[in-house]
Amino acid sequence: MEKYAVDVCVGAVPSFLQYQVAEAAASYGKCDYFDLGASNECLIRQKALDEKFKKNGKILMPFCGFDPGMLNILLLSCARHINCDEIKVYVGGITKEKPENSFVHEWTFNPESTLETYRGNVFAIQNGVLVTKQALDGYVNTFIGLRSYDTFFTNCGNEEVMRKISETLPRIKTCEIRTVRYYGHWHIVNFLSEKGLLDNEAFPITAKRLAKTIPFAEEDTTILEIRLFKNGHRVGCVEWTEHGDQKTTAAMQKATATSAALIISLALEYASHTPISGFMMPEFFTSETLKLTPEKIIDSMKAANLSITASLPS
Repeated sequence: MEKYAVDVCVGAVPSFLQYQVAEAAASYGKCDYFDLGASNECLIRQKALDEKFKKNGKILMPFCGFDPGMLNILLLSCARHINCDEIKVYVGGITKEKPENSFVHEWTFNPESTLETYRGNVFAIQNGVLVTKQALDGYVNTFIGLRSYDTFFTNCGNEEVMRKISETLPRIKTCEIRTVRYYGHWHIVNFLSEKGLLDNEAFPITAKRLAKTIPFAEEDTTILEIRLFKNGHRVGCVEWTEHGDQKTTAAMQKATATSAALIISLALEYASHTPISGFMMPEFFTSETLKLTPEKIIDSMKAANLSITASLPS
């Protein structure tokens, strides 16, 4: 970051610690702050730091990773620039092959942060209205490629982008983001939720136990698919898949770190000639300030050696 001659703090910690890092950056007062994302609840607390960052003339830009982050950037840009009325998003980090354990999952990201996404509120647009759902709702068995997966709502920081789409793009009648897991995993975590093992009191014990007993994936895959429809017919699709392993670079590490690097570079380059400060979401910055089209975003991702393809109407 020496090119921009600034101090930068990047919050690359478990989601439950993100607010403390942002608060510390605000108190320090001499650095721009970015992070990889957390929950909607954490975001609400971070937004309250807006005035401190503005006073310091510094940027507060959370949710700059893979999901939330690049997913929301692509989603908002597609919603703005593609003539569609329905958007369905499928995203997840899974093992290269289906695990044989009873949890039907191995960790591709911090276990506690992953499990946090199975709790709390989720936002979607249905019948043209912004609605609040619960994590683990919206279960649908979905084919992605040649395989069917569990797909369902999780709390991955989508409120801001959903609210923006519902308020500014009334032609979008449906917009939903579902997490992708191997078949059988949803039934297990839904059972844990129904039995109260993901409630506030029990969650720390459940998360700690699962973090210890379920291994990290030796080979992982990240999946992002954005399907665009108009009057019930598919008009476009964005597909992004990365593969990796724990010995070199995990797919989730590559997708998250490269996304963050691209977003941070865009923000700092812009700030080097146009003063900006305070709280801002990366998807609003790229869509409203930089006015990036999906094609421009995808080209920059390809230039960073990310495996993304798109079929979009001209």
